[in-house]
Amino acid sequence: MPEIRLEDPAAAVADGALDGPVAEPVETLRRAWGSHILTLGVVAGTLFAVDFAAKTLIQRQLEFGESVRVLGDVLRFTYIVNEGAAFGLYLGDASKTIFLVLSSLAALLVLAVYVYGADEGWLKRFALALILGGALGNIYDRTVYGSVVDFIDIGVGSYRWPIFNVADIAVTVGAILLGLAYLDRE
Repeated sequence: MPEIRLEDPAAAVADGALDGPVAEPVETLRRAWGSHILTLGVVAGTLFAVDFAAKTLIQRQLEFGESVRVLGDVLRFTYIVNEGAAFGLYLGDASKTIFLVLSSLAALLVLAVYVYGADEGWLKRFALALILGGALGNIYDRTVYGSVVDFIDIGVGSYRWPIFNVADIAVTVGAILLGLAYLDRE
């Protein structure tokens, strides 16, 4: 029986040391994670870190409900918490649990698509990494605080968009880019 080299599962598959039902999942993981894990880790990790740092800074510098003008009245930082989903979507008392479960399932789905889905180029990988980083940022808040810290407040006068955060931007931009990636393949 050939020696199994755990540090190189692809070589083990090629040498025939891993075959049958084990070979295909190992090869799938090697293909998906081997050369592209850097994209997923760097983009999702950087986004998580930026989101965490921004929320921490807001929590330390502003009182709850306090608003500070950044670009006149167009852009303000307003410290609030959101028990619902992105952009203030709220489903009643069960929102905390519902959105924690949905966010966690979304993160797992993104990982599954990244690992087991077809490699359809850098745009799809980048979009999935953005979605994952944003989802993890909001999952962290829901797990630690029971709600999500929001602070980006855009609008003019009394016409305001619902307050959001860096993670919401990442998820939204990632979803748009993912849609473009799928449109581009046709």
